[in-house]
Amino acid sequence: MSAMGDEEARAEGATDNESARRSSVAMCRRGHIAALLALLFSFSALVGVATYLGTKGRSNGGPDAAMGDASSLMTVNPQNVLRQPPASSSTPARCPDGEQRWVLRLLTDDYPWEIRWELHASNGDQGEDAPLAFGPPEDTSYKRRTRYVGALCLSPGEYFVRWFDSAGDGVCCSYGRGEWSARVDGGVVLNSDPEDLYVEKDFPFEVVGSEVIDDVGGSGEEVIGTILIMPRQERPLNVELPEGTIYELQNLPPGFVDYATRELVSGVSLIALPESTEFFPNGTADLKEEAPISAGQREKEVNEFEGTQSVLVVRVDVADKAMSVNETSLSNSVFGNGVDRANMVSQFDACSHGKLKLVKAPDRSGRSADNQNAGIANGVVTVNLPSVRKVEGHGTMRVAVTKELNRMFGVKHPTELAEFVVYCLPVGTYSPNPGADGKGIAYAYIHHWLSIFNDKWCTSVSLQMHELGHNLNMGHSNEGGETYEDQTGIMGASYPNSDSPRMCFNAAKSWQTGWYRDKGITINSSGANNSFAGILHGIADYPIATTVLLRIQNRSRNDHYVNFNAKRGINAQTQEARNMVTVVRRPRGGRNSYAESELVAKLDSGESFEIQGYKISVGQIDRIAGTAEVTVSPR
Repeated sequence: MSAMGDEEARAEGATDNESARRSSVAMCRRGHIAALLALLFSFSALVGVATYLGTKGRSNGGPDAAMGDASSLMTVNPQNVLRQPPASSSTPARCPDGEQRWVLRLLTDDYPWEIRWELHASNGDQGEDAPLAFGPPEDTSYKRRTRYVGALCLSPGEYFVRWFDSAGDGVCCSYGRGEWSARVDGGVVLNSDPEDLYVEKDFPFEVVGSEVIDDVGGSGEEVIGTILIMPRQERPLNVELPEGTIYELQNLPPGFVDYATRELVSGVSLIALPESTEFFPNGTADLKEEAPISAGQREKEVNEFEGTQSVLVVRVDVADKAMSVNETSLSNSVFGNGVDRANMVSQFDACSHGKLKLVKAPDRSGRSADNQNAGIANGVVTVNLPSVRKVEGHGTMRVAVTKELNRMFGVKHPTELAEFVVYCLPVGTYSPNPGADGKGIAYAYIHHWLSIFNDKWCTSVSLQMHELGHNLNMGHSNEGGETYEDQTGIMGASYPNSDSPRMCFNAAKSWQTGWYRDKGITINSSGANNSFAGILHGIADYPIATTVLLRIQNRSRNDHYVNFNAKRGINAQTQEARNMVTVVRRPRGGRNSYAESELVAKLDSGESFEIQGYKISVGQIDRIAGTAEVTVSPR
């Protein structure tokens, strides 16, 4: 921006200019225009508003604060039918046939309250219609040094963006680096010019027929993928591309991680990555602080905790290191095969009382990298990566294994081979963070098909169940604010043993599975049950029990779950609070919504625990019968 006196005088003048020029903008219906994308980082509840907010610098107050901060880039004609792209597991969300995606990106400078814009259709000599969209929303101004982005679907035709600058000095560069650009399905049609000074100016552009965007993406193209969130928020976010390759997202815009972990659904929400995103062989993607855009949702099974689902175990060898466990042992450790007495398949079957059946991926023939016969047998396949070395790490292997599976078997995605896929990497190739020196044990993606293990940890029954639990949308089980410390169930700490400990899930996770829903009771002040007095059985005795789980709902944002952690049968090797009544807190949400849980009480006979609105008391515990007398009373 050009100089206009000192900063204080300039800001004061900006207030007068802003008040003089801002007025209500009338909106009217315009056919064939739709809001394509509700942007990531949407901090607005407005219907059809596309928003992105990521603060680049600290606001110092001023006219923008007086007007109210704009959390969204644009307001779209509310009379239009605003529609999301169709949800599909195989086809990325796009604009309807015949329409093109128009994306406007804005980086504000130090004086954002001076600028506004409108999008119009060109009507020749017929006069000017009301704007199709405009920004910022009424009675707000943009924030300083902040990135905004929004998108619409436009029919073919001629359009123009009208920019207003009350100071007449542009958005760059003397007073903070600002810029804007407009693109139509990946192609840049308009860019701001730092030398272009104006109070009001029209920037025309044309939308032609729709084009096909390569799904996997390439140089200069927008890529659409599925957001994947790791169980711990400090871990990077990831995106899965249509072929199944997964990349850790790096150089994210400010605010992205907090928003994504709070608002997006891992394994379901689609995002459109910026055209400038670079993908690297080590499994990372550099976003260069550009904002992704939400692109609808893909289809996901409603209830994955029940029914029959297949598992494929992938044994991975690289050029200088082989996975130390052979195919036979891997198959035994996961599927049992009459050899391992406790394994992932048998324990999930036992804990679910037959509701979840995991089976081997079907046998299938393929061709190895050296064109030799290779295939899936007994639920296991070996993938050789002769061009990958151990030092390249798990990210490189993760991408390479996925591509090799697709090539070996002529599929478009690994889930064509099985619903759940396990990658068993050579020892020392997975480090959870810098300096870990390959000592990580495993990780999995939430609400997803893939889990990845470090060598022999692939045979640990507790870790197998733990990571598949993440795939099933379970969070960690914590205690005392420490991750993994709730060891009453599988989603706490894991153990290296191949066939022990035999245990199931804590009270909150047990409720989430739905396996015991016919013998679970919800207690709240507004429902049929506002108290409880009776006998709780452990989950091992579910077939003969009347009640095995209680859910208590009070006026807080959390639910509390109560069970009797009986040390018997399928739960005989529970590692904590054996034969005690446990109380577990979890943020309120849908039955299979993702959340971590916290063990807050372990009660023996005669003990009690109080939460807001209720008192939980334990009477006699009969270890032989496997029962506990429990009372939940209002207070």
